[in-house]
Amino acid sequence: MVYDQIYADAFRTTDAVRFLANATKGGPLLDLGVGTGRLAIPLAAAAVDVHGLDASPAMLAELRSRQGGDKIAVFEADVIAFTLAERDQVTCAR
Repeated sequence: MVYDQIYADAFRTTDAVRFLANATKGGPLLDLGVGTGRLAIPLAAAAVDVHGLDASPAMLAELRSRQGGDKIAVFEADVIAFTLAERDQVTCAR
């Protein structure tokens, strides 16, 4: 997918996953703009209870098609119209 090629080197995914897994102590964590699961899939593999939100059905379809993508609970919604529970932790990465 073109998105993944453009942002492949935007930041070190391994470092971000390690930091977030430690910071959340297993979740739950809501990844805003989850896209193709660049962070969500490795977070789920690191035993984080991760959920994803994205307004793009095409991005969510790509996430679901990837290995491990079926472990991510996703919401197709606009972040502006989405309500969070008080205890949720949120990450949003470019």
